[in-house]
Amino acid sequence: MQVMRGEGAGHEYTDSLLFYRATLRPVWEHLHRGGQTTVLSFDRTHVTGRVTRIDSASRPIDLTTATPSFSGTIDDVVVQSVPLASGYHVVLPFVGGGVVELDTIHVRRRERISVPNGVRNAWAIDLSYPSGSETLWIDPATRAIVRHIYTLKDHSQLEVVTRDLTISNGR
Repeated sequence: MQVMRGEGAGHEYTDSLLFYRATLRPVWEHLHRGGQTTVLSFDRTHVTGRVTRIDSASRPIDLTTATPSFSGTIDDVVVQSVPLASGYHVVLPFVGGGVVELDTIHVRRRERISVPNGVRNAWAIDLSYPSGSETLWIDPATRAIVRHIYTLKDHSQLEVVTRDLTISNGR
């Protein structure tokens, strides 16, 4: 289970997702943001649920996909799980906000990149979707994300800064 809390678009949110660790396939997702609640249930290629706003009636969700879908909440985790081989390419259905979108994952190559604590080798992987794209650099040994850049449709970019935390002497 993954629970994320944060702030986006001026509203606090809590997004809870239960998924199978081995396959990353979701079981259910509950998202509370501002005055809106989204509740989804996943059953292989069928997603059902509802979106409820404080000021209006619930809107039902009933989606069918050609192949089992993933939750858009963990698209980065799905990227971390793909084969690390130059040229690997896959298109997968992701569900978010009550809609299905087909996202493309493309493994480019291994690169030497600068990170906050130095330089390291990592796999560059592109994730493309209708509203923009992301490039994630994945450590080949640990599969950790060592760098992560979002590119929006207007070509502006946002980088998520990841720092290594080292624990020594039990501290």
